[in-house]
Amino acid sequence: MSDLTVEKDGSILVLTMNRPNRQNAMTLPMFARLADAWEMIDEDLDIRVCILTGTDGNFSSGMDLRSLSGDSENTDDYVINKRMEEEGSDFIYKGLLKTKHPR
Repeated sequence: MSDLTVEKDGSILVLTMNRPNRQNAMTLPMFARLADAWEMIDEDLDIRVCILTGTDGNFSSGMDLRSLSGDSENTDDYVINKRMEEEGSDFIYKGLLKTKHPR
């Protein structure tokens, strides 16, 4: 199961952080998926609302520092690190801050 689920219901998009064993702490792959979701939101004119939530009663405990130290349960960290090198600081901003909504 993905650590970030994406569900669209009409004009509503729900992004759910799904790492209950780590209180939904963020990893670099999650930032990448968020960046992709924000691009999808910007491109899909039907989406009017996006809800960012977490599983098991937690929103997020923040960044998973263990994942930054290389002790990660994710196998795609190399790909994400390469993407961060290519996109630079925009990678994080696209993941959380850059969106054209509201239009």
